[in-house]
Amino acid sequence: MPIVNTKIKCSRCEKLIPKKVILANGGRCSNCGYLIATPILSFKPGQATQ
Repeated sequence: MPIVNTKIKCSRCEKLIPKKVILANGGRCSNCGYLIATPILSFKPGQATQ
């Protein structure tokens, strides 16, 4: 599944946020600012895991 189309539901505001938006926002929900992802999820392009 391409990472571009992956969406994660925020557990606080219940909005579906694209993963790339969350990663670009430092792991936080772009709507309410809730910390969804830890910095472990942030990766550089080209470090594809298979």
